[in-house]
Amino acid sequence: TFVIATLVSVVLIAPWFVYEYVANGRLLFDTMFGMHVVKRFTAYLDPAHLRPWHFYFTEIWRQLQASGTAPLVLLGAVLVGWRVVRQRWLEGALVVLWFAVPLAAISTGTSKLYHYAYPFLPPVALAGGYAMAAIVRLVWRWLERPSKSLVDLRANAWPRVLRSAP
Repeated sequence: TFVIATLVSVVLIAPWFVYEYVANGRLLFDTMFGMHVVKRFTAYLDPAHLRPWHFYFTEIWRQLQASGTAPLVLLGAVLVGWRVVRQRWLEGALVVLWFAVPLAAISTGTSKLYHYAYPFLPPVALAGGYAMAAIVRLVWRWLERPSKSLVDLRANAWPRVLRSAP
């Protein structure tokens, strides 16, 4: 499946690169890789894009606070981290790595724009969703016990009521 998906991607994407290379020549690679990759990691194109190493982490936190989801995401991150360490949860470890490794890598560059972090935000949302699921599961268990007791009480009470009826 992976090989077929790769081949389909190459067949669909390659014509654009061929066209651009024919139209622009070496300028295509100088712009895409020289200016937009190498230069952004080693220097800057715009002085306003110069940010400290922690820019992505602090900006993500600021955006979470602005939306009111910071506590939920923090709880989810703690729960996912705990389960990864305690239970060696592979899927959780992949989510953590999906967030941490690329953000750490792009944080080493000098030129930083928030939209560069967009591909690495889904793990943040997954952490918030994991926390919400844990809260719902906890509330459900808490409500299930009294309702089960109430059902048992009613089931045991009806035969007595019926026996005492005239």
